[in-house]
Amino acid sequence: MKLLTKTTLYFLAALVPLLAMAGFYLFNQFSKEINYRSDKELISDEMAWTQYLETEAENGTTFILKTPDLSISPTDNAITDYPTITDIYGYSKKGSYKIPYRQLSQVVSISGNPYQIIIRQSQEQKAALVTDVTRIMLFVFVGLFGATLIFNWAISKRLWKPFRHSLNKIRSAELQKMEAIHFEETNTQEFNELNVSLNYMTSKMYKDYVNMKEFTENAAHEMQTPVAVVQSKLELLLQDSNLKDEQVQSILLSVNALRRLSSLNEGLLLLAKIENNQYETTEEIKFGSRNQKVPATF
Repeated sequence: MKLLTKTTLYFLAALVPLLAMAGFYLFNQFSKEINYRSDKELISDEMAWTQYLETEAENGTTFILKTPDLSISPTDNAITDYPTITDIYGYSKKGSYKIPYRQLSQVVSISGNPYQIIIRQSQEQKAALVTDVTRIMLFVFVGLFGATLIFNWAISKRLWKPFRHSLNKIRSAELQKMEAIHFEETNTQEFNELNVSLNYMTSKMYKDYVNMKEFTENAAHEMQTPVAVVQSKLELLLQDSNLKDEQVQSILLSVNALRRLSSLNEGLLLLAKIENNQYETTEEIKFGSRNQKVPATF
């Protein structure tokens, strides 16, 4: 898995719960604010009806009013100091669906007589408003989520561009051309530290390569010369007619051993040159099947 993918997944793992908590908090605060305003309206209506009842009670009138949203009637219940506000559900006029209500209930004293006041306020518009607001919030959060992902991907890709550039340089590096490779300074401290280490590494590798190349070249001359001298001396010695058969056989074995040693030295030097990429020309040759190609270096 790529590092950019991992950072994006970790970012999502942190972002999703935060957005969920933020949405829950906003929704909760919005509902509380609507309920607070509804409660203030209910209390204001109750105070207005209480004043009206007190005015009518001075004339000795007993007031009874019952509507779907308002109920005022004398009661035997005890007087309460504070109103009780609750959420209830009622049916629409056609009875096809339920409607949420915010209901205020309190027993008040009107000219010494207890009255039960029940005021209901439909929350149907509130429910529709909450639905609309929730839909808008979801739309905003989804848009914010998508925009954040895009920006995070774009910014991360831009920030990691120097790293990709250095990686491509490493991939295309050739040992014999290592001296020309240089990793530039960036505006990111971590990448600068990486590039400094890479510059040191490539410089050391090139120096080791040059030393190894010089060693193989020197070894070729230093080893081949004494082998050739010994071999020529043995060949001259074979021309001596005073040698015994046993001596001739021993000299021939020594000459053959020197030839094998010379061939082995040449093979080892060739392998060292191939390992050091001292041969720049490459061709493809075929072995066995016509369709099979094996790269070879010459």
